[in-house]
Amino acid sequence: MIIWDELYNQICKELLIDCKSDYDATKILKEFAIHQITFLEKLRIFKSENFVIYGPAGDYVQGKPSGKVTVVADSAIERIRNFTPDIIVSDMDGNIKKILNFWKKGSLLCIHAHGDNIPALRKFVPQLAGNFIGTCQSSETEGLLNLHGFTDGDRSVKLAQYLEAMTIRLDGFNFTTPLPKAGSREKIKKLKFAEMIILDSARERTGKDYTTIPEVF
Repeated sequence: MIIWDELYNQICKELLIDCKSDYDATKILKEFAIHQITFLEKLRIFKSENFVIYGPAGDYVQGKPSGKVTVVADSAIERIRNFTPDIIVSDMDGNIKKILNFWKKGSLLCIHAHGDNIPALRKFVPQLAGNFIGTCQSSETEGLLNLHGFTDGDRSVKLAQYLEAMTIRLDGFNFTTPLPKAGSREKIKKLKFAEMIILDSARERTGKDYTTIPEVF
């Protein structure tokens, strides 16, 4: 089982992440998250349900699957057609216009703070008037929710795990070939950490010693 603080320190070291800037972002997002407790309570309506989590790889999703809580990991918003997802998990580097449009239609928005997205937090988050859930990766949370996730995809899985999901199904996750816009060596490293975190969640939830991530767990 992964110990988050140890993994976070490893991530910061390998990806040259400034932990202090992550904490600075956490404090900034905290100032905007004026309804954090209220929205954490709203999140509980999804507790113990069956989840589908959409990543960015794959075809368009043409409708909401019956009886499922739908979670969209940031850039996967481009795949969604003809329905409003229940939850969007974002560090605000995807299609902000689409994300905000779905938020206006009722999607619950989980916004993540890290050192690289401080300008986006300051630019876009004030528009939400505190109507979102704030998450962070800093060890000092300032009252935000630390799900022990790093990328939008694995953080979506950890959110479902936090909500004691009955089942978690992954749709559109590719850990070896990033989308062209993000196809850097750094992105591939990030995906390796995401894969590690999701695999650990699958093992923890099922008690099975998976070597690869199952589609459903």
